[in-house]
Order: sequence, then structure tokens, then C-alpha cells
Amino acid sequence: MLQGHGNQDQTTHRGSAPGSARSPRLRRICVLGALSLAALLCSAATASAAQALDQSQTSGSPVLGIGPNQVLAQTYTAGRSGGLTQVDLNISAFAGNPGPLVIDIEGTQAAAGVGDGVQPNGTVLGSASYDGPTASWPSDGFVSVAISPSARQTAGTQYAIVLSAPDAADVGGDGPFYLWASTTTKTTGMAAIFENGEDCGGWCTDDPAAAAFAFRTWVTPSPVTSIALTPASPNGTGGWYTEPVAISVSATDASDTRCVLDPAVPPAAFSGFADSCTYAAPGATVSSEGSNTVYAASAGPGGTESSVASASFKIDTTPPQVSFAGAGAYTVDQTVDVTCSASDPAPTDGPGPASGVAGTPCASPLASGPASGFALGSHTVSVTASDNAGNVTKTSRSFTVAVTPKSLCSLEGEFVSDSVDYRDLPAWGSQAAELFISAGCNLLTPLVATNRAALILLDYTINAEASEGWLTKAQAATLTKLASEL
Repeated sequence: MLQGHGNQDQTTHRGSAPGSARSPRLRRICVLGALSLAALLCSAATASAAQALDQSQTSGSPVLGIGPNQVLAQTYTAGRSGGLTQVDLNISAFAGNPGPLVIDIEGTQAAAGVGDGVQPNGTVLGSASYDGPTASWPSDGFVSVAISPSARQTAGTQYAIVLSAPDAADVGGDGPFYLWASTTTKTTGMAAIFENGEDCGGWCTDDPAAAAFAFRTWVTPSPVTSIALTPASPNGTGGWYTEPVAISVSATDASDTRCVLDPAVPPAAFSGFADSCTYAAPGATVSSEGSNTVYAASAGPGGTESSVASASFKIDTTPPQVSFAGAGAYTVDQTVDVTCSASDPAPTDGPGPASGVAGTPCASPLASGPASGFALGSHTVSVTASDNAGNVTKTSRSFTVAVTPKSLCSLEGEFVSDSVDYRDLPAWGSQAAELFISAGCNLLTPLVATNRAALILLDYTINAEASEGWLTKAQAATLTKLASEL
């Protein structure tokens, strides 16, 4: 009967003779089948408080003998990960002190010709040597054998308990050790196997109803290391945190926990950590900006170790920076060109990089064009820039447009020089026109603010230029309006 974690045990035995239906030892199993199960289980095995029962197969009434140069093997599927520290066996000695019984814990491998395709692979993970005490006959219960060092096992993986008595001597042709066993027919995937060099030269399949020896395995559970982040999930966008993150490292079944943040080389096992953990529960806060990873591992009793746990997180608490160009004072004869640039500064405290600017908030000019096309006075441009973490910068700048006598005359000269009629003039004519316009404008504009007659004369001049085709009506209207603002 299978107990423990519900993993099917597999049973194997090997020896020079026990595997054959013609073997005297196998016949002896049937002869001894009347012994009571109650007598076998009257004494309980002990286990340390840190240990937990993993797999258990209780005994029936038959027995299996083991003598010199014989090997019995029992496979099982581990239900817990951790260190196998103790095996309980139901052992008796046929006569006297037969010498030590060697107990090895091995891995398993596939084997052709074996009913379940599994056999011990010869790699010893842990061992023990047991030389008593044993009951003379019959066994009165399990005895506990410590496995040192503990055999590391992983849940769901098959292992084998391999028994041998290399220094034992037969007593009257009988094997000196006997193990209580069960003749319950094995379920699918289980097979008794044995080694018989004369018959098959390796591991062979035995009768699927053959006996399987009783055992219990005790495991010191491996520590489980966990890392908790607070907030548990990023509060920004794109998987970024926009605030410091609290790290708390904890472990179960552990005597030592270690951790490290952002190492140059991530540790592969517990031994790769320095003997410290800044973030052991209740933990500590990290504000290191950029992409961070914390690693942690633990060790427990019996040399058990957890796997390396890790948690990665990204922090960007700094909003983008925006700078402006061209936000200043303009006169009406100039061209307005206000632009910006946005950047997400590299962290000064942390591995980086920053999350980066989202989109292109400064792809186009904020204000551009001839200043004469803007109203006189102050103008404000605004920019909203976000980074990929969700940090936002909102900022603005102002620029002004003003008219002065000099700028008005300069603008008038630009308008005239751009007209078709002006460009059709001969060189001497354009020079004369430019001199006339410049002299008249520079004479009148300083007087406009205080002399209305000067403004009327300036308007007349501008309209005359328009009638000559040197100015468009719109240009003339702009100049007249600006003149009134002097």
C-alpha cells in the first residue's frame, strides 16, 4: 500500500538468485507469508522535528533476504523537495551479527527490458551503513537509519533505495539480513527488478507480483525563498514604478537568508551570495532609478538550500526636462521661431536607463512666422511632455512682439523690395525708390507718436506706394495699423 504524497512507489530488487521463480529465497517469501503485519509495526521509527514524512510503503508478511554480493533496490517518486535525511527499514538478522548493511540513495535512469523502464543509475546521492541493533527473528518494526550527508531530492523525481551487504557471510546458505515486504500486486508502472549476472547480465524484469520491501523516507524540506515588492505592481505605465519600491525577502524552513541588489554577476546558488541581506523582512526601500533586480536564496537544516529567487522592477521618478529656444523679444520686421526639446535625464542614482520621452512633444515649432503676423504684445506657448513611466512635465514660455520706428521702416522696405513692380525697376530706379522710402519713413516715424500730421503723411505715403503697385492692400493695411501703434 502506498502512503505519503500520492506518488506511486516503484519496487525493485536484485541479487544473484532472488529474482528467479526457482530461487529458494523467493520460495521462502511465500512460506513466511503467514507472519502477522501487526508484529511488524509494533515499534515506531523516530524522526527529528525538522523532518517530514515523504514516502511510505508499509510491510506485509513476506520477507526478502539479502546476503553477500546481493543487492536489493526499491524505487520511489519523491513527493517533497529537500534533503533526504532518514530512511526507515523493517530489518531483522537471521543469525548473529552479520556485519553492516550498506544503504545508498541513488538516482534512476531508463533501462531497456525493465517493465517500468527505470533502474538505479549508480550515482550515489547519500549513504549510510547500518550494523544494528536488529531483531533476531522476526523483525518487530521499523528502524531508523540516518543518511549523511543528506541526499538532495526534487519533488516528482524518481530515486532508488539500494541495499547491499558486501561484508556479510551466509549462515547455512541463507542471507543474513531479512527485510519485511509486501506481496501486494504492484500497480501499473511498477516492477520488481534484480541483477543476475549469469542469466541476463544486467537489470531484468521480475514477476510483477513479487515482494517489495517496506520503507519510509523522511525529508528535511528545502527552504522556500520569496521576494515581495510594495507596491505589488507598478503604479506607472509600461511596467515602471514612479515611486520608491519596498523590498521584503522572507523564507520558510530557513536558518540563513541572503540577498543582493543589482550584482554585476547574478549568483547561481546560495553559496554565491555574501553573508548578508539588507532586504530581509520587514525589508527596506529602494529608490535606485532604472532597471533593478534583487536576488535571494536561503539555507536550511541538513544542508538544504532554496533555489535562487529574483524579482525585477523598474523605477523612474524623474519627469522629463523641457528646454526652449527662441522665446524672447521680437520686432515686427523679424521672424518668430520658438521651439523646444524634451529629454529624460539619465539617473544619477541607479543603474539606469531612464524610461525615455514618450512620443515627440517637440517635433514642431511652438510658434513660427513673420512677427508682423502676430498681435503686438506678449504671447505664451505651452508644452506637455511625458516619459514612458508616466511622469509628466507641463511648462510654458512667453515671447513678445513690438513695433519701433526702425522696425516699421525695415518692414516697409521688405514689403516694397518683394513687389513685382519694384523688381522691374532698373537698378538706378530701385536705388532711388529705396532711398526715397527709407528717408521718408525714417523722417516721419519718430514723429508719429506725438504729431498726428506726421501719422497722416505716413499713411498717405504708404497708400501711394500701394497705388504704384509696390505694396499690396494687405501690406499697406498692416503698415498703417502698426504705424498707429507707435
